[in-house]
Amino acid sequence: MKRNDHFAYVLGLILLPTVMAGCAPREMERPADSLGSTCVQGTVWYRGPTHPDLVRYPFAKITAWRHKTESPLGETQAGKSGSYCLEVPAGNFKMDLRIWGLQRLGKISYTCKGSRNAIELGTDAMKCGEECTKIDIVTECRKFIPGQRHFDY
Repeated sequence: MKRNDHFAYVLGLILLPTVMAGCAPREMERPADSLGSTCVQGTVWYRGPTHPDLVRYPFAKITAWRHKTESPLGETQAGKSGSYCLEVPAGNFKMDLRIWGLQRLGKISYTCKGSRNAIELGTDAMKCGEECTKIDIVTECRKFIPGQRHFDY
């Protein structure tokens, strides 16, 4: 093996675990007052700037956060019909659900944002497929302009 090839091989052995660790999914927070898992389900809708009607938002990413923090509790993606179900830690605390995404309508791209805040799910253990707490989320969409900050939560 040539010296340069050997160097690249050794460097790869050193860097690969570091890179792989950085690409691993983020560990979701399990609050100290958590009592197992419960679930929330609903439908994600969007209202575009060109029409007032609500339309189902397929494949939107929904993230649950501990209320007023940047501590993630869980995430999921809505299905083709905009419906979602998300299992999160149960407990005596509040959480926020947030959605941010891009939607293309014709030749125009839009950024869409929505949230529901200060949700109290309680301590009842539930799994998706059971009687989960129902929360629909409506997102508002604005024309996407590259380089412009579109939303603050």
